[in-house]
Amino acid sequence: MERIKKFLFVNTNNKQTVIKNTFWLFVGDIGIKILKLILFVYAARKLGTSEWGIFSYSLALMSTFAIISDIGINSVISREAARKTDNLKEYISTGFFLKLGLSFISCFALLSIMFFIKDNNTLKALIPITTFMLFFDSIMGFGFTINRAFEKMEIEAFIKILSAVCLMVLGFIFISKNPKAISLSYSYAISGIIGVIIMYFFLGSYLNNLTSTFNKNLLKYIFKEALPIAIIGVIGTIMSNIDMIILGWFTNSSEIGLYSAAQKPIQIVYLIPSLIATALSPVFSRLAITDKEKIRGIIKQSLKFSLLITIIVNIFIFTIGGYVFKIMFGPQYIESIPLFKIMGLAIITGAPSLIISNAIFAFGKQKELIQFIIISLVLNIVLCLLLIPRFGIYGAAISVTIAQTMGNIFLIIKSNKILK
Repeated sequence: MERIKKFLFVNTNNKQTVIKNTFWLFVGDIGIKILKLILFVYAARKLGTSEWGIFSYSLALMSTFAIISDIGINSVISREAARKTDNLKEYISTGFFLKLGLSFISCFALLSIMFFIKDNNTLKALIPITTFMLFFDSIMGFGFTINRAFEKMEIEAFIKILSAVCLMVLGFIFISKNPKAISLSYSYAISGIIGVIIMYFFLGSYLNNLTSTFNKNLLKYIFKEALPIAIIGVIGTIMSNIDMIILGWFTNSSEIGLYSAAQKPIQIVYLIPSLIATALSPVFSRLAITDKEKIRGIIKQSLKFSLLITIIVNIFIFTIGGYVFKIMFGPQYIESIPLFKIMGLAIITGAPSLIISNAIFAFGKQKELIQFIIISLVLNIVLCLLLIPRFGIYGAAISVTIAQTMGNIFLIIKSNKILK
């Protein structure tokens, strides 16, 4: 028991730390994904395609405006901490106040959308609650950055699961009493507050005396380092949500509900390569300076593993995935099954790109990522505008799959020149 406890809670070497952190990230993220999926399946069934579609659209809007609150600050702070920067307290303090200011700006921008919504009172009522969700989600994200910087993912796993349990319980209670999109939004907002409170209990020591360690001279450096990440983040977020937004222009809330239901299982599939990439980030940041040959060996092994997993997952999707999907969401979402299968194809190239992107950032070559993101975004927008008016939600699924696959292939080719 002592050996297990030491392995799971104490960082001893690179290999053990990566395995330990991957384990805890997996526990935390798979826990929150499973709990959310249970809630989503229940909500999708109870709310129906229309109300579920409106809620999904409000989340897409929130994600789009969230790019203002995170211009790459989290990644810079995490990298500097992994490199054992001497003035880390100053980085955390300066980054926190910068994050806080940008969070208020992003919330104000999202809230202003209300004045442009005229024919959808339900969506208009969701915007203030969604704004509330955005603020607390942004603050929690910065807390996780501090936690990941010190490679203590076990704390993050606990906070995530506890927050997800609160969300699921509140969601079931609120929806059972009033099966509307606004009920699910309230459960998100309240669980967000609870999550931030729990996070402060564990990470409060890192946030004490922030005003005394604030260093305005670091603002320029953080902005400079974060700018390429910010551009990538802006384009990437638009890339993730543009299909949903364009669908809102050409289709109705029921169609959006069907499309959103198909996305949920795909997001869970991306979990494993995403966790591997996150756990490897601090190691990449250290080895990029001290041992470049070793980092290449780690990249190769992690790419092989993630690619194997995604191929197995795609075999599952195209054999019995449709039957499982129908059992989960019910017959009213049967039109989502072809979308689910189409979007699953992008995972094969998407999984390696997550690991490669983190490695490129560790080498300080984040500007190289901008090209790949722009290619994907432009291709996605063009295809969505061409195919959605003609094929509806199926056109959106085809557009996203082609754009992501082409962009990821470009990134893989480009990365060989950078990482050799």
